[in-house]
Amino acid sequence: SSVVLAQALYVGDRCVAVADSTVVLMDRTSRRSTPLPPETIRALNDLAGCKPVGLSRLAELRSRAHKIRAAAKRAMKAVALGW
Repeated sequence: SSVVLAQALYVGDRCVAVADSTVVLMDRTSRRSTPLPPETIRALNDLAGCKPVGLSRLAELRSRAHKIRAAAKRAMKAVALGW
């Protein structure tokens, strides 16, 4: 029912900003989230160069992405503080 877009902004080789955006498909009548259609999932996977993954692999990838984002935020804070 949703897609998370992770973004990073670089100046040269230095990461200066990171952002996560969650896009949720909503049913217009109920105003609740609704599953993404299979063709949309395929198109997003093709765009990202991904193959569909199982739930355990998805949890692993989310955990890895969380660690990467946390490290990037720590690095940005260090740069901002002049460390």
